[in-house]
Amino acid sequence: MSNRQVKNDLDKRTREVRENLEFLKEQLQISELLVVQRMPTNLEKKNGTDLILDVTVKGPVSATLSGMILPLSFVGSDPISVYRDDGNSSLDAEDKAVSFSWTKGLQEDALIFDEQNTLLIPELPDMDVNGHPLQVPYTHHKFFLTGLRGVSAKDLPISLDLRNAVTGGKAQVISTTVVDESVYEDSVPVLP
Repeated sequence: MSNRQVKNDLDKRTREVRENLEFLKEQLQISELLVVQRMPTNLEKKNGTDLILDVTVKGPVSATLSGMILPLSFVGSDPISVYRDDGNSSLDAEDKAVSFSWTKGLQEDALIFDEQNTLLIPELPDMDVNGHPLQVPYTHHKFFLTGLRGVSAKDLPISLDLRNAVTGGKAQVISTTVVDESVYEDSVPVLP
């Protein structure tokens, strides 16, 4: 092989590596989320849950729930708590309390979270034999809010600060949906 052939081959490989790095850089900038803000059922309300946040991470890039804005109508005399679900979809003693700082405002209060407790990490997707993902992973994360007063579906959605965990920039929220399960709770029969 001549020096010219080696140089051309090296240039070609260098170009491919740069293109791959640019592709990865672009992909790491995309943090896509689906958000559902859910009014609890009557049973969940009896257990102390006032609001449920379901956040689904779409794709391979992590995000963080950095904060939220609560209208003053939600803030009463009870202490507000935020819990991260342990995976069983119900508020219980196994759920981890999320620490936050509370900034009181004239029209709304802001909760700023410690991001290590609100990191929304996607699961690894299934891979084919070549190491390529078979499908885009969708990873579900749930948070319970307690101590709120007078929350109703008409007051939702509340403003959430969701960030790309890699770049620190705003995450792309594909959709935010409000669901009030208590409306249909009595019309759906319970299966034995």
